[in-house]
Formats: sequence, C-alpha cells, structure tokens
Amino acid sequence: MRRLATTFQNLYSRLELIFGVVGGWVAIALMFFTVVTTLLRYLLHKPFGATLDLTELAIPAIVFLGLAYTQKMGKHLKVGLLVEHLHGRWQLSILVIALLASLFFFGMVFWYGWAYAQQNIAIGDKTAAGYPTWPSTIMIPLGSLMICVRLFLQLISLPSSAKG
Repeated sequence: MRRLATTFQNLYSRLELIFGVVGGWVAIALMFFTVVTTLLRYLLHKPFGATLDLTELAIPAIVFLGLAYTQKMGKHLKVGLLVEHLHGRWQLSILVIALLASLFFFGMVFWYGWAYAQQNIAIGDKTAAGYPTWPSTIMIPLGSLMICVRLFLQLISLPSSAKG
C-alpha cells in the first residue's frame, strides 16, 4: 500500500510540474504577445485586435495551473511571524488549521468554478471578439482540484512528519 501511495505521489508531482510549466509558458506567450501588440500599435499604428480578450483568457491558466506546484515547493506567501515562535503541537495545530481552511476554500472554488465552466460550455459563451471562454474558465476548477489534492496529500503526511 505504501508503494502505491509513493507511486501516486511521484506521478502527481510530475503532473504538478507539467501544469506549472504550462502556466509559465502561457505567461511567457502573453508577455511576447503584449510586446508585439505594443510594437504594432506604436510603429505601424495597427494594434492586434482583441488584446484585452486574449489577456483576460490567459490569466486563469497563469494563476491556477501553478498553484499546486507552488504549494508543493512551499513557495506560497506565509504569515510566519506568530507561527515561527510556536513549537511542537501548537505549530502543528496552526498548520493543520491553515491546510484545512485552504482545502475548504479551494474546494469551494473548484465546486463553483466547475459549475461556472459547465454553464459557459452549455451556453457557448464567447468574448466580444468571438473567442470561446470555456478553455479559460475550465482552468479555474482544474487548478483548484490540483491544489486540493496537494493539500490533502500534505495533510495525510503530517503525522509522519510530526514524529521526526
């Protein structure tokens, strides 16, 4: 059973890395797109149309796809001023409360984000320029589900890490 759990965590870590890299590449593509659009606007007086639409569609991928990987690496913002002065069970208790609150929050984001994505797919929602919004809206529940799994894995690994 432990081997299965280790295999799952290894595969899941790879998936988190892939999602994080995809989010990073979307950010790089968006930066390139913005530079090209700016150059077109100022040099040729012909900017690329729908820049705002494409930027807004890219933001959820940039933000949500890297959440789980960032959590795994411990790179999220932390409020350590109080917690770093606590020791033992108190510090562990605060960590468990924070993980549970995060799991609840991102569980709600997943739930409502999934409902919103389904609604966008059903009605065929499009931007003003005619781009479909569902690829963007599906990133929100997908990224939220990824971080929920990561938070759950961290929660179940706490007892073993608290022994040491």
